[in-house]
Amino acid sequence: TGTDVQTACNSYTWIDGINYTTSTNTPTFTIVGGSAQGCDSVVTLNLTINNSTTGNDIQTACNSYTWIDGNNYTASTNTPTYTIAGGSSQGCDSIVTLNLTINTFASGTDVQTACNSYTWIDGNNYTASTNTPTYTIVGGSSEGCDSIVHANLHHSRRKFTRLRQYSNPELNHQHLCIRYRRTNRVQQLHLDRR
Repeated sequence: TGTDVQTACNSYTWIDGINYTTSTNTPTFTIVGGSAQGCDSVVTLNLTINNSTTGNDIQTACNSYTWIDGNNYTASTNTPTYTIAGGSSQGCDSIVTLNLTINTFASGTDVQTACNSYTWIDGNNYTASTNTPTYTIVGGSSEGCDSIVHANLHHSRRKFTRLRQYSNPELNHQHLCIRYRRTNRVQQLHLDRR
């Protein structure tokens, strides 16, 4: 007789062909004529099964997150798993599940109308209409991600196409006629002679 002492992770298939998934010390197997004198040899299995450990890796990120599996995730998920070989205290594998929440950045447009020039939140002074500047407010969203603001700046300069001056000697003043380019509006101003 003899004892076969074994330690395995999760499961163990013994000489009897059976796959064991829990620790046990009761199975026996007879090896016919296995002793030195040609008699049968009876072996008892003394098996310790250690299980893989499992755990969750809880993460929150802005826009994207690169995990230990090397993948870059851009949406919330709780399905990816990663096996750390021999990572448990008994030397078995550790299986980690990712529980990821992805928050996205906030985005908005700041519409401004100004005469001649406008100093925006980026500190720049703009003298022409534009919709290309952007400004990032770090951690400015409600979830702590960045806020990206787009500028939409309109300059309202009054431009005229014609400027005419007419004299009126009888009334002792002059007329100044202004025609505006955008609206085609005509404005008359009376200039007193002094």
